[in-house]
Amino acid sequence: MNNLPDDRTRLLAATLEGEWTTGPAAAMALRAAAHARHRRAIKRATLTLAVSAAAIAAVVISRRTRHRPRPQRSFVRQRRPPPLRVMK
Repeated sequence: MNNLPDDRTRLLAATLEGEWTTGPAAAMALRAAAHARHRRAIKRATLTLAVSAAAIAAVVISRRTRHRPRPQRSFVRQRRPPPLRVMK
């Protein structure tokens, strides 16, 4: 065995010594890998949700603040003439 600097390193090396396909070392490695996959999936889902929300917010804000010109009237609106009075 190598020269190990402290007791914790020796303990870890003794624990993980042996076959990696079966036993406690394999179980620990499988749990660590599953945990890493789970964290990566959560990170990816959170990022996807955040980007989608930002894109939707940008579209909503751009549509509300966009300048919409009013259509020009093709005629000039005139006032109605006063009604005619019949003189007796």
